[in-house]
Amino acid sequence: MHSRIIGINMVPLNKLTFKPAQPFEAGVHGPGSFGTSLSFPLPSTIAGSIASIAYRRNLCDSIESLQSDSAEFSDTRTCLGKLFGGDFRLYTGFLKKNDNIYVYVNTSKFPTLNQLKTNPLCILRNLDNRDAQIDKVYARRIRYTGIALNRENKSVRERMIYSLESIIYHPDSVIYTILQVSDPTHIKDNTVLKIGSKSGIVRLEIDRKNIDLETLENGEYYAILTSPALLENNPFIKDAVILSNERVRKNIAASLINLDRRVEAKLHYVPKGEHEFSVQTVGWSLRHNRSRKPYLILPPGTLLEITVEDPINAIKISGDVHVIGFGLYSDIGWGTTVIFPKK
Repeated sequence: MHSRIIGINMVPLNKLTFKPAQPFEAGVHGPGSFGTSLSFPLPSTIAGSIASIAYRRNLCDSIESLQSDSAEFSDTRTCLGKLFGGDFRLYTGFLKKNDNIYVYVNTSKFPTLNQLKTNPLCILRNLDNRDAQIDKVYARRIRYTGIALNRENKSVRERMIYSLESIIYHPDSVIYTILQVSDPTHIKDNTVLKIGSKSGIVRLEIDRKNIDLETLENGEYYAILTSPALLENNPFIKDAVILSNERVRKNIAASLINLDRRVEAKLHYVPKGEHEFSVQTVGWSLRHNRSRKPYLILPPGTLLEITVEDPINAIKISGDVHVIGFGLYSDIGWGTTVIFPKK
């Protein structure tokens, strides 16, 4: 069956909280503890929110039946498969505001596609510089106070006051996800979903503008991760300095593209920020009611130079900018990468 490519707008209906990988529990961390929020949801958070449509419509098996499958993300992928009836791919890491597409590059300031194309390395290195003129897409971060509860009887835990950070989006900003699927009929306009923690709510809108699958011809391109990528192989060698060692850099790039013979990649720049090049847990598993197992993560905002040696299919999102997925579990939004020609 021919694939359809559609855009999904997640319109925030209240404040949203996207907890980092480390645990936060006021009753454990003590009085006055403070929890932060990521600027943007993990790919597993977006995929899980969409997958909940299948669960709510009884298209998906119960959580208990999913526990028999030990593969990571099998709960999310099974429900998405039931929802879309076969092959699907999600591409994450984008915000839209007034029809402009903004890219998540590891900070709460999001450059547009055009800003990235102008001078990608300069933009990525100077996101905190006002001269970079990066448009803000959030109204503000807020910090509110709560008190921990006893889970058994919902009574308050004396002195266990905590504060937690949340994001309030600009009224015109939406979380934008691209979906490649054979059957999009099960996803409807105005579906309301939970996302993140602390009862975050979004409304789905289907973006009706045409999105095309095109052939990326042979040539040299810049590639920038817009969502964290999960690496399959350990790129480190004994006593290696992480990025100053050329062999390690080559191993990282090779692991990211899974040794795809059509693409040669060179690692150019790895940023620091909300996500760093480190081992991290990758969300919460409903199947086991615990954090998912850790993976080595290449953070969003990582810049690569790639050479396409044999034409590949990629999704066109704007002008000569295309999107593709690299690394493990790219089918549910990890490792989404924007690609544009080197000038």
